[in-house]
Amino acid sequence: MKKNTFEDYQEVIPEEVDRREFTDREDIINRLYKWALGIEDLRSKSLLFVSPRRYGKTAILTRLYNKLFWEQDKVAPFFFKVKAQKYTMKDFAIEYALTFYKQYIGFQLKDPSVITEDLSIDDLVKIAKEKDLEYVAKRILAFKKISSNESWIRIWSVAQSAPNKICFDANKRVAVILDEFQCLDELVYIDEAKTLLDNSITPSYHSVCTDIRAPMLVSGSLVTIVTRKVMSGPLRGRFGKIKLGLLDFDDALALVFKLSEKYNLPVTFETAKLIVEISGRNPFYINSAFASSMQNKDLSTIKGVEEVYKFEVTNEEGMIYEFWDKHFKRNLRLLNKDPPDNFGLTKQIIFYILKYQDKKVSYEDIARKFGIGVPYALEKLEDLMEMDLVEESSYGFVYG
Repeated sequence: MKKNTFEDYQEVIPEEVDRREFTDREDIINRLYKWALGIEDLRSKSLLFVSPRRYGKTAILTRLYNKLFWEQDKVAPFFFKVKAQKYTMKDFAIEYALTFYKQYIGFQLKDPSVITEDLSIDDLVKIAKEKDLEYVAKRILAFKKISSNESWIRIWSVAQSAPNKICFDANKRVAVILDEFQCLDELVYIDEAKTLLDNSITPSYHSVCTDIRAPMLVSGSLVTIVTRKVMSGPLRGRFGKIKLGLLDFDDALALVFKLSEKYNLPVTFETAKLIVEISGRNPFYINSAFASSMQNKDLSTIKGVEEVYKFEVTNEEGMIYEFWDKHFKRNLRLLNKDPPDNFGLTKQIIFYILKYQDKKVSYEDIARKFGIGVPYALEKLEDLMEMDLVEESSYGFVYG
């Protein structure tokens, strides 16, 4: 099979980031690509891929999918990201299965239109039969029958195991790629009125994630929550872990110059370094300086860079402001979970940890600083981890 270059293959599923902006992410894509190729020889196990929000995980996973679709023909990629909407369990199971069958058939035929067009189950059965994929047609027909007559528990079980059954039927291989894994337990309901969340979806993957013919690559942005879901409980011991970090200084600097060219906004070497320093090497914060809605931006002067970031942080139209506003609103319950005689303690702890971004802060440090007991200090740090503001390490907690 002719291999495309890293830049010229067609998008089968949309990529979130302009390929010209990719800096220091080729290594992680190639690492995950090798993981996927290892599935052919049954050498790869399921992986958890984590980082805080806006580090670019989805962009990496969508690009990985497209690369796998075009550059090899041994391992079928299956990418699924739950939409930001409420589902019934049955509707979710049908969408999950239909997405898999579309992507699998599209991959086998190297025909993106099967994936991008709005095809029904009957359409897929017809295509599979016409293209000598009888084993797929049989599985789709069986799922159609079950989805009409069985309970939602049975429907979900069959949908979830669809990749595994295809692998078993025809000795095939599938890379199951699930983005924002923790959201599966936040948007799917067991009742038609959509009032009762089904919190058992992520644990239910324990029955399929150990299948070395169809291992999983699951990602999550709420690092603490998704790590606990995947690395403990029913899924414990079934996943390896990869963490996506910040850009290296040189790569962050390279991204600044790429964006400068893309947006036609000149920078000097000094202002480029300042953007890297202010952004903390976070690609989202770097991009915000160039994509900011602030009028008459000037990134060629120190003052101009400072004014852009001041706008981004303080103005309601700022991308950074909007991101953190949504984040804190989503976590108001935890932010305000302080006793009346010490209201605002959580915010004080956040600012304290922010002062030591490059150092680890222990719960004993927090207890001493704020005159609270060690158990309560641990409770507050647990709240901050749930908000994804700090991460736990072997030696303490660090701003995330």
